[in-house]
Amino acid sequence: MRPGMTMHPDASMTSPSKGWPASQRLSISAIRPCRMTTAPASMTESPTPGTTVPPRMSVDIRSPLGYFHHIEVCFTIAARVRLRNPRTENLMAVPQTQRDFVGYGENPPSFSWPNGARVAISLVINVEEGAERSIARGDSANDLGAHWIPARGSGTRNLTLESAFEYGARAGMWRLLRILRKHHVPATAFCCAAALELNPPGAAALVRDGHEIADHGYQWDTHTELDDDAEERLILSSRDAIHASTGRMPTSWYSRDGLKPGTRPVLARTGFSYESNSFNDDLPHWGSGPGNPQLPILPYAGDTNDSGLFRQFPTAAAFEKHLTAALEMLLDDTRCGPSVMSVGLHPRLIGRPAYAVALDRFITHARGRSAWFATRQEIVDAWVRITTPERTTAACPPPS
Repeated sequence: MRPGMTMHPDASMTSPSKGWPASQRLSISAIRPCRMTTAPASMTESPTPGTTVPPRMSVDIRSPLGYFHHIEVCFTIAARVRLRNPRTENLMAVPQTQRDFVGYGENPPSFSWPNGARVAISLVINVEEGAERSIARGDSANDLGAHWIPARGSGTRNLTLESAFEYGARAGMWRLLRILRKHHVPATAFCCAAALELNPPGAAALVRDGHEIADHGYQWDTHTELDDDAEERLILSSRDAIHASTGRMPTSWYSRDGLKPGTRPVLARTGFSYESNSFNDDLPHWGSGPGNPQLPILPYAGDTNDSGLFRQFPTAAAFEKHLTAALEMLLDDTRCGPSVMSVGLHPRLIGRPAYAVALDRFITHARGRSAWFATRQEIVDAWVRITTPERTTAACPPPS
């Protein structure tokens, strides 16, 4: 602390504070009025090498100048005492190379998608119906909040709740596929293996219509709390089950709750050609950090996703306007080079007639613009042809 100041006698350096060892705590009570006298040597702050320590002083707190100096000094004490939290120290010690906050930066690569398109549009069908947590499949609770029917947690089956998911497989999927066939546009299906097993006609139709098959897990479950071996076993079991249902090896992996540090190496060595568990860019990239495998990343998106129909998009017109605005922003952005727009679709939501019209009208609009509808694998392939982990395409010129 600043020379010439002492802590108030009642101030405790070891008073209780949740989560802090007693030897490392500083109570708020320490930021009480300070006695403005010359401090004993044991209480003065050791000067930083190379700095000049001001002389010890005494301030009359009864004067206006002394009072405000007194306040400034007390808060200086609070600001300059180093508080140690053992729970965050390790995080702060992690090298910054573990995370990349720069990416392509101000000058992204300059190239065009096929046919000179500026924006590649990836439509993603999330095939989850029947793979959700439910009492019916033996889980301890039902999946809540992933549909439009309000429900509370319960230990008993709720047939109405189950029916909200069933709609996606029984009707929503087929309406969605009809819209895609009408416009002759492909999509990528993030498939839960259990959902395909419960709906063989739906699995066959996805393949028949030429849509890409990707892996969304065996059940629609979380994975980040699993140990590495358990996670790898689940990835392999879902991959093999999806292949058995469709005759296609899944191209990519997308987990409900994201990746762990060891997941990408597993995907790279088990035959996946890219992964989508990222939200950090408008273009594919190679990832970063120690041990990063040669596995492209095609980031997904949460803002252009029909899950917003639960909350911010009360009507199909609102969702259509939102998608169109996002596309126009990417087309008109003064940043040079192309970008990717991912649109997340759930048959139990966008497949309902009140909402499906939004997708139909958006596709109609986008097909009249400089946009390329493609599967995610096609987008990655087009990008890989012009870049490598060591060399990207020519960067855009710096802004003038």
